[in-house]
Amino acid sequence: MSRFGVRRRRAVEASMRVLLVVHQFLPRHVAGTEIYTFSLAKGLRDRGHEVRIYTREEGSAGASSTERDDQYEGFPVRRFLIDQDRRRGYGIVRAFRRSLSDPAVDRAFDRLLREWRPDIVHFQHTVRLSTTMVGVAKRRRLPVVFTLHDYWYLCHRTQLLTSALGICEGPGSGAKCASCIQHPLVMNTRAEMGLRWIGRLAGIYRTHYMRRWLLQADLVIAPSEFLRGRFIAHGVPPEKIIRLPHGIALELFKGFQKRPADRLRIGFIGSIVVHKGVHLLIEAFGRLGSDKAELLIYGESTATPEYAQQLQQKAAGQPVRFMGGFRNDEIAGILSGLDLLVVPSIWPENAPLTIHEALAVRVPVIAARVGGIPALVRDGENGLLFEVGSVDSLAIALGRIAVEPHLIDVLRGNADEVEVKSIRAHAIEIEQLYLSLVRRSVGSPPDRQRDATSGHSLSR
Repeated sequence: MSRFGVRRRRAVEASMRVLLVVHQFLPRHVAGTEIYTFSLAKGLRDRGHEVRIYTREEGSAGASSTERDDQYEGFPVRRFLIDQDRRRGYGIVRAFRRSLSDPAVDRAFDRLLREWRPDIVHFQHTVRLSTTMVGVAKRRRLPVVFTLHDYWYLCHRTQLLTSALGICEGPGSGAKCASCIQHPLVMNTRAEMGLRWIGRLAGIYRTHYMRRWLLQADLVIAPSEFLRGRFIAHGVPPEKIIRLPHGIALELFKGFQKRPADRLRIGFIGSIVVHKGVHLLIEAFGRLGSDKAELLIYGESTATPEYAQQLQQKAAGQPVRFMGGFRNDEIAGILSGLDLLVVPSIWPENAPLTIHEALAVRVPVIAARVGGIPALVRDGENGLLFEVGSVDSLAIALGRIAVEPHLIDVLRGNADEVEVKSIRAHAIEIEQLYLSLVRRSVGSPPDRQRDATSGHSLSR
């Protein structure tokens, strides 16, 4: 390596420029992936690195610009503005292609890479952005890391659920994805029989296309062994994908104290969407038939107003309170007012941050036996597991707590059976991974690197 390369490598190692890419971001969107991205950004900044965030936001028709620069908690954020009304007017084929790759997003992303010249790009999610952004980064010879938060690179529906909301075992060749891809097409064209073969071809195409771009990454991170196993089965080489559990902002819980109450407080914390299974929880809670318990539901419901209305109707006449959305820095106060957290998801969750947060402050968890959850919630030790999708099984678990109040103390005492990592410790782990990749990539001045993106289309 030249003396220039040595000097540049030392400078980069002292302070890297890290670009985090996420499909949506705070403050408008508050869910696990967004919270993790923000926490990681803070952890890396505390380590002396410069961090920027690239994301998308719904824009208005006729906007004068496709991008907006702002700041969130001191972090520069560039938001690509997407006109959803215009996208709804796309034809069937164009809408499907844009769900995978958007040349306008790729061009805007490339402009940011030219302007800021990051040392590494870390993708958190690309849904509703563009899968081929990874190609833009690689053509600029930048190291690329992917953290998987769900199954977007396996599943058109993201959650590995069938169109009937059953758990899917994976795409296989992709032909079985026809029903999920075909469903919106049928609604638009009323030509179900004629579109079946198109759906199968689209599923096969999508499966191979998404795997191709995921494999362009230098490193893939899975927060749970379950998720890692699913992607290895899908063709990701085991040496390319590592298991690395998330860290959380433990500083938010400094001085944590439980608030006393005269009734059992059962809580749900998360997005109010059907795959989170809130409807199961309300129905199971209704079977308790006890005036000594209440159910508190925390989460934003604006994305699914019809589902939220159904939940309100299902909860009518019960001691159920819908608490609305919340800021991430309010999580300690929320957990201080709960005796029990329930995670009733019907999809194979990865490693929910809410479980980490609950265990950090010794709030026992009742959760579905699905995905990566059993690695965090150990049945009868730090929580209880129930059969995924089963109201009966969940009602039995809730009933145990109601009739055996001492059980909560037993579960609380075993909360440290699973290690909860701080975001500071996690940021150090991520930093070391970045450094190993950056050291391999640094070798020539950035202004001498060939601009390989010019003249190439990633959307063919």
